[in-house]
Amino acid sequence: MLSALLALALAAPAGDPCVATDGRGRSFRVCFDPGNGLELSLGGAYGREEPLAGGASEARAAWRWRRDLRTEAGDLEWLRDMDFVEARAAFVAGEAEPREARALAWRGTFVRHRTSPFLLLPAPRPIRVPFPFDVGFVVEVGGVGWDASARRDLRLAPLRSALLLDLGGHGVVRRLAFGPEVAWTVRVPADTEAVHGIVPFTAGVLDARVEARDGLTVLALVARGGSVLSVPGGTDGFLEATLAAERTVLAVNDRPVAVYLEGSFRGGASGRGGSFAAGLRTGLGR
Repeated sequence: MLSALLALALAAPAGDPCVATDGRGRSFRVCFDPGNGLELSLGGAYGREEPLAGGASEARAAWRWRRDLRTEAGDLEWLRDMDFVEARAAFVAGEAEPREARALAWRGTFVRHRTSPFLLLPAPRPIRVPFPFDVGFVVEVGGVGWDASARRDLRLAPLRSALLLDLGGHGVVRRLAFGPEVAWTVRVPADTEAVHGIVPFTAGVLDARVEARDGLTVLALVARGGSVLSVPGGTDGFLEATLAAERTVLAVNDRPVAVYLEGSFRGGASGRGGSFAAGLRTGLGR
């Protein structure tokens, strides 16, 4: 009997560290994936300037998809993060018209990971030089924005992209990347000609993301700055930065509920101002 029990124990699969059991043997998840599934958020936003002066309630939605690729040996090869139809709207109590609305059709961030990154110098005897960075790129397509401070203006961002050099170890630090950016934006006023903003690799982007191994805590920083050429107009500098934090505090039937905090700043050609947002976020399908 003892030998049979031992054989069964040895044959049992190793336990999943992200699945726990209660006293009655019922399983439940204790880890969550913040990069996958539908996210719904409700909260509030505040800014000293319009359109958020005095505060407003906000709603957000995004579909996130993450599939990392590994080699046949099991080594991490590509990190792939994509966001589909990311949208945000801010409202003032008692008003049906939003104070601010933004949407993005698609964003993709791709980083090629090597255990030992290197540069190759072609020669009769090729030279391999150690290189501290992984390489990758980020692309945003179909951005649109509007706010009540300029009711008759529409801001479009048809394309934004950047080449990335990444120092992240791809453990807890999923990304610590930076690189030159190229972008095309359009401001469409109702009664004058459109103003095109062109960034021909005259700006840079910083993209940092830290995730706890259990997915309960996430920190993210995205900053971009440099110069933009406005047509008609001229060259002007700009700086934009967003720092966000998220902490899962509850799970309802294996669906996480998190508290999020976010601070944003902008200056230069994109206008000057800052905002702060906080609320609750739930993930469906994480």
